[in-house]
Amino acid sequence: FTFINSKVVIKSGVNVSLIVFIIAIIYPKKPFVNIEYNVSMSDYVPDFHIEKTLFQIGVKAIIRHTDTDKILILTRSESVSSKGTADLPGGNLENFESPLEGMVREIMEETELACFNFKLINVHTIHHQDQPLLIIGYYCETNEKNVVINWESTRYSWVSIAEALKMDLPYSHLEIIQNIP
Repeated sequence: FTFINSKVVIKSGVNVSLIVFIIAIIYPKKPFVNIEYNVSMSDYVPDFHIEKTLFQIGVKAIIRHTDTDKILILTRSESVSSKGTADLPGGNLENFESPLEGMVREIMEETELACFNFKLINVHTIHHQDQPLLIIGYYCETNEKNVVINWESTRYSWVSIAEALKMDLPYSHLEIIQNIP
C-alpha cells in the first residue's frame, strides 16, 4: 500500500481491513478519509478490469465505565436512520481527521464523556445502503457518570457485555463487542 495525496492506495490481493488496522497503529495522526482499492483481474480474466472502490470510513466505540464494568449503549432517535435501534457511539470521519481524532470527536458530540485508555480493537468492512464502509472499532474507558446525549439518540443505558451481546445490535457492532480486551 502507499499514501498518495492523503489517500491510501491498496494493490489487488491485499486484505483491506488488515492494511487499515496497520496504518491506524503506525500512523495514528495520518490524515486520510478515502481508501482507494485498485484491483486488476487481467491476470485471471482477460478484458476484466475494475479501477477502484472508495470506502467511507466510520468509527465506533465501546465505552466501558471503570466503576461498574458496564458498556454504553445508545438508542437512535427518530431523526436519524435506523430509528429506535441500539447503537454504539460513533460516526463518519471528517476530512483530514485521523481515526482516533474522529472517535474522540464523535464521543464528545454524542455523549459529552471524557474517555481515556483508547485501544484499536477491530477493523472490518460492511455494505450499508449499497456503499462499502470500513468501520474502525475502539475500546475506551470513562469514570464519568453524567452522559449527555445529543439529538441522534433518545436514551442511553449501561449494560454488561453479556447483555450487549444479546441485544438487537447490528452484526458489525457485535463484532466489535466480541473483541473487547
